[in-house]
Amino acid sequence: SQVATFAGMGIGIIVFLICVFYLAPTITKPVNDLKETVEEFSFGNFNVELDLERKDEFGELANMMSLLQTKQLEKIQAVKSVAAGKLDHVSQASDKDELAIAINKQVDILQDLLLEADMLVEANKIGNLTLRGDVNKFNGDWQKFIVGINSILDSMIAPIQEATYVLTEIANGSLKTKMQKD
Repeated sequence: SQVATFAGMGIGIIVFLICVFYLAPTITKPVNDLKETVEEFSFGNFNVELDLERKDEFGELANMMSLLQTKQLEKIQAVKSVAAGKLDHVSQASDKDELAIAINKQVDILQDLLLEADMLVEANKIGNLTLRGDVNKFNGDWQKFIVGINSILDSMIAPIQEATYVLTEIANGSLKTKMQKD
């Protein structure tokens, strides 16, 4: 009976040691690898290598992390492209992808601003100095931007309009009319 007890204890110790030195690392290593990857993601670093080739739940989790990484890198590249003046939309991971939706909205706004600026340039080229940007198409600081462009146009055109008036008066024989503003 004592021999059986010692044998059972010995087998228990062997099983325990196998669990500690063999099984525990197979669980803790992928958990630690995933934890380090999530930590890097939380710092905004999506350029980390996620090397976890497994066929279990850890492998599935690693595959989902890899997909997240790919989608975030695509969005980062899109924002860099916008900063470089290239206005391309990003693909949404789902209809709940708020970051992609916001990036695409920003791209749309910038494209609308460019169209508005092009319209003003073309109007000025053909002599239409009265056309102004439509401030109602934009909100917030974008609206302020269009108001500012309109203000610049107004301040540039006012002296031209005054000079036109004075020259018309002179052409009609009135030499008493002069420019009022600087």
